[in-house]
Amino acid sequence: MISEIKGHEFKEGEKSRFLLELFAPDLEQLEEFDIKSKMERLKRSLNQFSPKEVSKFYYLDKKIYFDTPCSKKRPSYFESEAFSRGLVPFTLQKNICSNPLFKDDFCKLNAQYFRFVSISLREDHFLDVGGLQEFGDYFFFFKKVKTQFSKSLADNARKMNHSSLYQALSDIEGIEAYKENEVMLRKIIERTEELFHVEIFFVVRSVTEEDLFNQTNVLLEELEIKGLTPKIETISLNHILKCFMPGVEPTIDNPLLVHSSLLTNFMPTHQDKLVQKGIPFYSRSASELYLDLKTGDSFSSVITGATGNGKTMLAQKILDYELSQGRKCLILDPKRDYHKFALLKNAYFIDDSINPMIFKDPIYLRNMILSKVPKNERNALWEGRLLRVIRDTEAFKEDHFFRAIEKIQKNGFSDLEYYFEDIRDKISTESCDLRDFTYIELDSFCSQSLPFILSFVFEYVKRLNAPYNLVIDEAHRIFKHDPVFLEERVREMRVQNSSLVTLTQSYGDLVSNRFGEVVADNSFHKIFFKQTLEPGQGISAFDCSHIGTLYTVQREYSEFYYKTEQFRKILRYYPTYKELELYKSGNEENKKMLSYIKEKLPYFSVDECVNQWVRDKYAL
Repeated sequence: MISEIKGHEFKEGEKSRFLLELFAPDLEQLEEFDIKSKMERLKRSLNQFSPKEVSKFYYLDKKIYFDTPCSKKRPSYFESEAFSRGLVPFTLQKNICSNPLFKDDFCKLNAQYFRFVSISLREDHFLDVGGLQEFGDYFFFFKKVKTQFSKSLADNARKMNHSSLYQALSDIEGIEAYKENEVMLRKIIERTEELFHVEIFFVVRSVTEEDLFNQTNVLLEELEIKGLTPKIETISLNHILKCFMPGVEPTIDNPLLVHSSLLTNFMPTHQDKLVQKGIPFYSRSASELYLDLKTGDSFSSVITGATGNGKTMLAQKILDYELSQGRKCLILDPKRDYHKFALLKNAYFIDDSINPMIFKDPIYLRNMILSKVPKNERNALWEGRLLRVIRDTEAFKEDHFFRAIEKIQKNGFSDLEYYFEDIRDKISTESCDLRDFTYIELDSFCSQSLPFILSFVFEYVKRLNAPYNLVIDEAHRIFKHDPVFLEERVREMRVQNSSLVTLTQSYGDLVSNRFGEVVADNSFHKIFFKQTLEPGQGISAFDCSHIGTLYTVQREYSEFYYKTEQFRKILRYYPTYKELELYKSGNEENKKMLSYIKEKLPYFSVDECVNQWVRDKYAL
């Protein structure tokens, strides 16, 4: 019985055991060579354990704990810290502590039902690194076999198969077993392998008996599919529960005999890792992970992938989080995919015309004019004269753009107004305040006006005087315009700690032109949906292989590959029904929902309209 608990130390009479929380690397983010190196290091560490020690590993709720008689002893593979909060609520609750109630093959403790399932292995069974983790919670304890006894066991196994060498040649299995035991004996003699006695138990727990039985059936089926032989514990239930408790030294009654290489594969050697807080997503193994684009030496990001995989939905998920954190945002939307989201978030809409003269700055006005004058019709001298005239005539102080143009034309720049004839009806004199969230519907402007709009946009966000997020969807439409000007603006954003979120269909196309390459180089965060890539331009063969495995299930989840200097991780986004309807792209569906919202707006808020749309569509 445990007589005293002091921090992470458990006393049982004169004996003490110590509970550590361990932290494993994220193996999904490592190259195969690195994984093998780490596993070899873990094996060498286990080989150093004393035959006098019985150690316990727990993998519970995706966390790893190590119960050891030595406070400083742990496998060197793991990082660790003393665990002083108790192992898990159902083992060390201070407020609720009941005596266990035992049934035939399960027990009840602290208002929870428990069942323990042991497994046995065939001698030839192969188990992947961390292969037991996919089945859920489990614990195991192990003890090293004395080296001399290990040699005897391996030698006996070798001798048992020795006769196969003198039997018919058809006894291939016996010959192979002999060879394998011969190799194992040599490794034990060389101390590169050791033998261990191990007992493994999966832990099934629930608050109801019915769910306990359902979970058990699922576990048994999954174990059998993988070639493992499960057994629901009955007679030894009291003993196993006692061994399960932290601080209690277990006794090994029905051990598996395994070598250290296989023991490493029993261990929970993988933990999904990203940052501590941010936007919640999930790993493939269903761990909740967080994405925060306000980390790294640049806050900008690129999102690439084929149409229909979830780029636009992810961008809106990111924007929603950024707005909730009080950050300023501006969207350049070429296809009205963000229109519903902008309505819901009460964005300021620029969807018909702009007034470029709300900003009184000579260099800004010069840039606006240059955006419409072809490069082959101007040079550095022409541009310098233009700036001088703008300053001398104070044209930049005008409230109407074409009045400013008139002043400039009278001073050596005749016919300048005709460069702007195709966008004359898109230039207004209306004033507007700078808003925290602004939506610009590019579809309302002709393609020839894009450079003019971009000059206005970059000045607009600069005047916000605070870090902001600029989202440019279908960015390939913009890349062909004045790359030098765009490069300067992107670098300005980096200095301001602002972020450019660029969306386009192919990363290869993105980096194939000068501006796209600058955007990629200045984007700390790179997000890839399913696409075909070749190594190069900052993308490794490792990245390409992972991006090639990405998968999207329409209306259920989408997978993307997140890459920074620190992380290389596949994540899943499971949208809620509301996010699915609000964020999804597609002209026909968007038109229907927007029509519904506008019809109801006189009587309800946008949020109420969206919620009702979702309830009606999904019969909630």
